[in-house]
Amino acid sequence: MTRWYRYIRDVKAFDRDELVELIAEVSCDQMDKEQAATTAGSQWEQQGVLLPFVLAGVARDALLDGFSKAKRSPRSSDLERLCSQYLDLEDAVADPAAPYGSVARYMVRVAYEQFPYQVSPFFELARSWALFADTAAQVNAPTMTEEAWRRALRCGLDEYIWLAFAWHASAATNRGWVDPGFQDPVQIHELRSSAEALAAVSQRLSASPNQLKQDPGIEVLPDNLRKYRYNPLLRRPFVRLGGRLLAPIQQLARRRTSPEGLYYDRVQDPRFTDDLGDVFEAYIGRQLATLENAGLAAVLPKIQFDRGNGREESIDWFVVFPDVVLLVEAKATRLAAEARLGLDRLGPDVDRTLGVAYDQIGKTADLIRSGQPEFLDLPTDRPMLGLVVTLEPYWLLWHGTHPVEPENIRVHPVSCGEIEAMVGAALVGPITDVFLRLTTESGTGGRRFVTAFEGKRSGANPILDAAYDRVFGVD
Repeated sequence: MTRWYRYIRDVKAFDRDELVELIAEVSCDQMDKEQAATTAGSQWEQQGVLLPFVLAGVARDALLDGFSKAKRSPRSSDLERLCSQYLDLEDAVADPAAPYGSVARYMVRVAYEQFPYQVSPFFELARSWALFADTAAQVNAPTMTEEAWRRALRCGLDEYIWLAFAWHASAATNRGWVDPGFQDPVQIHELRSSAEALAAVSQRLSASPNQLKQDPGIEVLPDNLRKYRYNPLLRRPFVRLGGRLLAPIQQLARRRTSPEGLYYDRVQDPRFTDDLGDVFEAYIGRQLATLENAGLAAVLPKIQFDRGNGREESIDWFVVFPDVVLLVEAKATRLAAEARLGLDRLGPDVDRTLGVAYDQIGKTADLIRSGQPEFLDLPTDRPMLGLVVTLEPYWLLWHGTHPVEPENIRVHPVSCGEIEAMVGAALVGPITDVFLRLTTESGTGGRRFVTAFEGKRSGANPILDAAYDRVFGVD
């Protein structure tokens, strides 16, 4: 394995700005290959060592540790060598006896580093509006009104998403460079931009190399985990170089308009995070209601009941198909950075999120099967399946990183995007056979919910389609 200090020494050997510019050019080329590929596996095979997460890591390290005006100008072969070194960097897993050296913890940090680059950009873009605008309005979330977003962003939410995506599109078609005043020549919709809005987007999404070094998200990690350190390009993906803006990794610029990116714009407001739980629960209900509207299933909300000295609640949603019942619990909380690196917080974080949801599903299944009066509307003559739906994917791919599954029901962790895709598939063909198979398969290892749908036709999601059309003005 390559030692961290040797890799950083080689990064420092090249002019920082020229290396970042070269990464931006290569990133554009590789994104073109990604869009032309039909599967995640084939697209990464075509890219060799120039993978998006690797380029993002090298760009981060050049910006945080490199120097401008260094003596050497990088060539394509130099970048390939740096990428090879990055892939070969030491990791705690090389010594299983070391802290955080288990395979399970290694799989968590590797997945969180790599898998976000394979998420559907359409789903992410459309979900931001469908969640934070459409659904928030339905539940009257005070921190997500149009006025609240304007106070927080200094422009409207739709304008912010549109401008940020326009900058991404400009960079993706211009070797990484973007004109801050970029406007779509096709005029997808009438751009409601102003000088103030452009300034607001620039302030939030761009920074100089020196400002990136001051990002408070940067944490100190042991040498054998340094390759997973925080990347400030996640928060501000456009770098100010020579009076211009450069996006070294265009996928990071695109992700900035996702719910995750917008979450970090508002995370300092505790009222926002409080509202998010209710809004996300309602959003999952909207997605499931699409099945009811199509006549495929009955969807029932949570049930409140008195037990002991207090009022209790069931899981959030029940989906009753003719041959299976889904028990769905929505959790908007994300794992902390330390947990996503497989550090000591991983276990407690999983317990407080997935673990609590697993317990809720198990208790609700008992209440249904025991014939409690509040649950008599739910059938007991068919299998039940538990789904814990998270706003962001929980990339927990290995036994030992999942909570203990209830003994009375199979439970699978499912991301919001996977529920959206499931709804689209249900609208074009039967899918209850998939659910029936999952009632007998454990969800404690791997992503069985995703692979179970292989071979099923995919269809459009009407909620996401409407949100996309609203933001981008598509008729």
